[in-house]
Amino acid sequence: MSSGLDFGGGASSNSDAEECDDCEEIYKAIDVAVNGLERRWLQIRENKDGIDPKAHQIQFEQRQKNLRRLLNDENTKGCIRYKADAWDWATISTPSPQ
Repeated sequence: MSSGLDFGGGASSNSDAEECDDCEEIYKAIDVAVNGLERRWLQIRENKDGIDPKAHQIQFEQRQKNLRRLLNDENTKGCIRYKADAWDWATISTPSPQ
């Protein structure tokens, strides 16, 4: 289903519909990845669970790498209607405990 908004290269409405159908699953994967990074960021900052913060930081960086891969793959395919803050989470500095 097309939103009717043109976010990219002026594709026709038929191309927009195809894009949405082809990209819907990856948008879900990107949402999951962003949500996971948000949780991990809070866990690192709060440091409540007693786990070595470095372990959380390594996992955060691995999740960022995965998100960047997803975003780059989808940009290449023309799938650009993912969460607006996805690139922010893919590139934000790794947090430290407070």
